[in-house]
Amino acid sequence: MARIPLHWFKENLGLKLFALALAVLIWTTVHDMIQGGSGSVGFGRTRTLTDVPVWVLVRAGDSQGFRVEPSTVEVTVRGPRELVEALDPEDLRVVVRADPDSGEPGQPLPVEVVPPEGVTVVRVQPSRIRVWSPPD
Repeated sequence: MARIPLHWFKENLGLKLFALALAVLIWTTVHDMIQGGSGSVGFGRTRTLTDVPVWVLVRAGDSQGFRVEPSTVEVTVRGPRELVEALDPEDLRVVVRADPDSGEPGQPLPVEVVPPEGVTVVRVQPSRIRVWSPPD
């Protein structure tokens, strides 16, 4: 078997390393796009949905009415192109957990978003909303 001369590795070392790095970058990009962008690199489709309705989550047995402000939020999601492009605002469950016994009325509460399988929530605006009980 023929031996590879050592000087072959040393010649144009910078160019060889650059070509290797470029090949890895191209492969990673194409692989992530084929997989739908669900990898950690994040090349998937990103979309912002506006006027997503907010649901108030209460304990069973609590029959009080609630008023939230604002009543809709803006949600930015990321995922495979087919899922994200077919997504409607009603497909996302945006909830605020309200407990009428704790805290003062109108206190900002965190917004939770439950996306469909395969979709990741990137941002919710606003991230906290006010809940009043009972409504005025």
